[in-house]
Amino acid sequence: LLEIYNSRGDVAVKRAVLTAFVSSQDKDRLLQIAKTEKNPELRIQAIHMLGATAAQPEIWQLYQAETSPEVKRQILFALAGAGNSEKMLEVARTEKDAGLRRSAIQGLAGIKASNTSDALVAIYSADQDKDVKRAIISTLYSQRNVKALIELGRKESDPDMKRHIVQHLVELKSPEATAFLEEILK
Repeated sequence: LLEIYNSRGDVAVKRAVLTAFVSSQDKDRLLQIAKTEKNPELRIQAIHMLGATAAQPEIWQLYQAETSPEVKRQILFALAGAGNSEKMLEVARTEKDAGLRRSAIQGLAGIKASNTSDALVAIYSADQDKDVKRAIISTLYSQRNVKALIELGRKESDPDMKRHIVQHLVELKSPEATAFLEEILK
């Protein structure tokens, strides 16, 4: 199949071969294509398909070697799809590019891992980028994590950020959120 993939210029044929690699769980061939494919659409498709095969070490290897922020963002989508909260949190903590940190944080919205809320609260406290902080608030909201949002609301001194937290808490309509809102209105 790899020989067919490499010898054909037809994108439809190449997509069919990628699908066959996913069906056979051929992580090695998908990784090879994800590393070397010149067509950006096929390369991104190979990355996403690696996520479908749960090839998390291979996906992480790609992320670390990649220089393009857009391709890195696609790799983060694959990691999120595989439910890899550990690597997503690592990117959220250590990535220099604020846009990629936001993407990692947003990717955590669909991952119900017990370790994400404490880590997100810690990242919120350490990060200076307001857009990253907004992404954390939105992710905690998506996870319906009232406790963590209240914790952030209690510590937040920036009126705009506090308002953003309160807006999300109002939408959650929980007894804890209502008690916190009454507390700050006093």
